[in-house]
Amino acid sequence: MTRRRVAAGGALVLLAAVTAGAVRARPAVAVAPAGPPASTSPGVGSGPSGTTMTLVSQTTWVTPGAPFNLAIDVHTTEPADQVLVSVDLYTALGSRSEFARSLTAGWSGYVLSRPVRNVPLDTMHTDASGTVHISLPTGHLINQLHVTTPGVYPVAVTLRTRGIESPIARFMTDLVSTPAAASDKLNVVWVVPVHAPPTDPSARTAALPGATTAALNGLVDALASHPKVPVTLEATPDTLASLMVGDELTVSRLGQSLAGREVLAGTWVPVPIPSMLADGLGTQVSLSLTRGSDALTADLGTEVSGRTWVQQGPVDPGTLSFLRFAQFDRVVLPEADLGPNPDPQGKTPVRPFEVAGSDQTLIRAAVADTALASHFVDQPDPVLAAHQLLADLAQIYGDAPNDASRGVVVVPPPAWVPDAGFVDAVLGGLQSSPILAGQKLDTFFDSVAPESGKDGGPLIRPVAVDDATIRAIATGLLPDGERQAASQLDALARLLPESTKVYPPLERLLLETPSSDLTPAERQVRLFDFALGIRGVLAQVQLPTTRTITLTARTGHLPITVVSLSDEPLQVLLQVESDKLKFAGGGAANSATFPLTLHKGNNPIIDLTVEARTSGAFPLHLTVLTPDGSLVIARTTFTVQSTALSGVGVLLSVGAGLFLVAWWTRHAWKARRATRVDDRRHARGRADGPLTGDAAPRERTPVLAPGQPTGS
Repeated sequence: MTRRRVAAGGALVLLAAVTAGAVRARPAVAVAPAGPPASTSPGVGSGPSGTTMTLVSQTTWVTPGAPFNLAIDVHTTEPADQVLVSVDLYTALGSRSEFARSLTAGWSGYVLSRPVRNVPLDTMHTDASGTVHISLPTGHLINQLHVTTPGVYPVAVTLRTRGIESPIARFMTDLVSTPAAASDKLNVVWVVPVHAPPTDPSARTAALPGATTAALNGLVDALASHPKVPVTLEATPDTLASLMVGDELTVSRLGQSLAGREVLAGTWVPVPIPSMLADGLGTQVSLSLTRGSDALTADLGTEVSGRTWVQQGPVDPGTLSFLRFAQFDRVVLPEADLGPNPDPQGKTPVRPFEVAGSDQTLIRAAVADTALASHFVDQPDPVLAAHQLLADLAQIYGDAPNDASRGVVVVPPPAWVPDAGFVDAVLGGLQSSPILAGQKLDTFFDSVAPESGKDGGPLIRPVAVDDATIRAIATGLLPDGERQAASQLDALARLLPESTKVYPPLERLLLETPSSDLTPAERQVRLFDFALGIRGVLAQVQLPTTRTITLTARTGHLPITVVSLSDEPLQVLLQVESDKLKFAGGGAANSATFPLTLHKGNNPIIDLTVEARTSGAFPLHLTVLTPDGSLVIARTTFTVQSTALSGVGVLLSVGAGLFLVAWWTRHAWKARRATRVDDRRHARGRADGPLTGDAAPRERTPVLAPGQPTGS
């Protein structure tokens, strides 16, 4: 392979002749996140021929006398000798607004130099992997790029087909010229998220999808490769829990990479706090925050920072007061949720300020720059996006060079999926920068003095409250279902010993339900699965099916057994109720409640003594409840058959018997007396003469004494 020096546009470029033909691109993995499109020119150009071009690497900071090197991957079906390469260098940009315009399609600036002009692709220096290398020397000489003045110089790389002016691929990057060293640097806080949406609860495993796991692995690799760059990690505990299912080693490596770095406390999943507070779900927010922070400490092996909170999405004074009550005295807010920029020239806010909660409590705050966040979305070329982010930061530095009391906070959008090339380029740029200094978020608040207000104290900025959005989000949170689920879970927790964790799968479903990544329909699915899980837990306690119990005595013991299938001892209440039974310890009431400790297996109730109020058959209702009585675990109904008489019944029966005996005796005596009288009468009748007819006594003729006259 012969090398030759080709003069193009006043600069010397090293070129290499290669075999004509298609040039293949280096394989690269890029995950295109969802979100609002960034206002950038196409990073990967594609024309009718299907030609694409991506940035592999470039010189991040061009110090005096150092060359500006580019490495690009080109894939084209055109013959390499018919594809022409051009590089145009534009004059330095004067402001961030100019920088933003330079990334829009159709932007045109003043061309400072054309160091590479229509050079055939097959003559470019290409390495074994197919990557094309371009080296552009800088300096004062006539054949060098005159970029000795610090600034951000747009650079356009364009591919054209020979004889056709329209480009078939093009991207815009930036040459950032800096001094060899700066006395003071711009503090840059990069909040690096480790996040993925909750996994499908119906899946057999809670492991993350393969593509998500690969992306997080790349992030961890990049963090481990640049251990000296301070960053602030914002990890989602639910994501780490899912990652540990399929790749516990990655979580371990992530924890090991955090030396000298910072981990923010957070809720179990990102949740819309203002909307949850509006729905009366503040208790669930507190539970999520407690569980999340504890899990981060356990999984990553490091303490979390409990002072600073990064708020995504809408915010209101009530949320600020809630955070302050939760011991957060610093907060990072989206630019869209703050009032107008207080800088009279519209420059980027680079110092903390204060915001007021609903109770007028002041909280130190910083702004998450919207334009910086735009470099994370809708970028088909992650390495190019990383260098555009660094150039944007350099432009902010250029607003007031060598001012140590300045800093910015970079917060990627929630939907950003990390790309290893992007992260590596940004961390590498921060590590080697003569003008930027990576910083932890707490250190930024400690070291950068707040912006001064008109009264000389810290500037107080108003919060722009979007009530409509907060209410709209609140309507999809299903607050009634969440409150009921939380109450049920709290009741179940009382079953277990204090040292035992509440049922983790159920609690995780409840913690995931208000996730900002879920739709109302997806939340409803989780609540349905939660209800199924509750029924599964309750099914571990079983009562015998309906049966009949016979009492042969007035007082007796009911042979009842409660079955537990749980490996843990369960604290429950047994409630018994019957209108015809009196329960020991129940007083005069027709019900009683007994605390029980259930162990795995059969649990006979040995102290359930009852007294029958009457004989006969009647129902006995049995209910097993949680210790607070709020949740029914199991219930059944027995039939009690009592064959014994009560005391009152015995007295009544004895009395009735005595009455009958007395009545019968008297009746019998009278009957015998009447019989004896009749017998005597009959006897007299036989002595006077024969009886006729029915033997009734006849009227007798009086017997006269001798000599007595008749009729006298």
